[in-house]
Amino acid sequence: MSAPLTAGALADLSDPQDALQRLAAMAEGWGLNVRPSDAGGLAMRGEGWAVDILPAPGGLSLAAEAGDEAILRGLKEMAEFMLADLSAEAAERLRWSDGARPGAPAADFREWTYLRRHAVMPGLDRLVFACADAARYAGAPMHVRLLVPPCDGSAAQWPRQKPNGGLAWPAGEATLAARVYTVRRADAASGEIEVDAVVHGDDLLAGWAARARPGWRLGVLGPSGAPPLDGPLMAGADLCALPALARILAASAGREGLAVVAAPAEAAAYLAPPAGIALKILPPDAGAEALADAFLEAAEARPLSPSARWWFAAEAAGVRRVRGRLDALGVARGRRDCVAYWRA
Repeated sequence: MSAPLTAGALADLSDPQDALQRLAAMAEGWGLNVRPSDAGGLAMRGEGWAVDILPAPGGLSLAAEAGDEAILRGLKEMAEFMLADLSAEAAERLRWSDGARPGAPAADFREWTYLRRHAVMPGLDRLVFACADAARYAGAPMHVRLLVPPCDGSAAQWPRQKPNGGLAWPAGEATLAARVYTVRRADAASGEIEVDAVVHGDDLLAGWAARARPGWRLGVLGPSGAPPLDGPLMAGADLCALPALARILAASAGREGLAVVAAPAEAAAYLAPPAGIALKILPPDAGAEALADAFLEAAEARPLSPSARWWFAAEAAGVRRVRGRLDALGVARGRRDCVAYWRA
């Protein structure tokens, strides 16, 4: 296993204690796992990453640790965004110990070339891309951030590094649309990568693919976010989150638990859960609250283990419902991932 990537920085803020309180409130509002540290600062923890913030002469000391370059870049972007809410000048003056290459693409940026698409079930299509570096997407990290240009990608402007570790994004007619998707499969031998996307509503990728022609290009940041694999699995998902759940289940041999989904009947074969994980399928038009309630009812009908790993991804209203109930049950934030994939 490779050593984690690390970077440090100093944020020059005039009132470090006030800044710590405001950063803690911001992190809490985002649902991050944040707590006071023994050293008088803040400790934020997530899957594959850690950030420690401490008072220091002249401001706050930031120390970031991540399992891969995509997560480390994301932590730097998060730091820039949070600091900008306190002081735009301090955010711009931030400099990280591992350096930056202003004007260069992000270290985890690649281009993908569109090849073809086909349906995998009602409402879900598979898009196939080519990438010379497909092997980097064949490991455990399963999420990528796709950057969709307002054209075929041949003359697209991609984000570039800033001195403070953030990214400068193109504006105006060159503005990119960006959204996170799950890599369903990557084949290093063929150089092909598969991504499944819903084909209705305002899905960004499906809308782009409807007009795309073979040879069109997308920008990609990542991958990051390995499946949660420790403890019994309590999972729920709607159609948008089905590809991510499929990746989790594929890596969950020998685990026990349950999965509740709102999807077509074909989801049973698509997900192929291991023997120890019970699958319940609701109609695909079940509302967000109905999915949340069915998931919670099924989960609470089982003995609640403190080692259970909770994962729920769906429309925002359902996610809020699940998050509130898990708060009431006392489920630690480090044992759960509740992610809003879209908003009605």
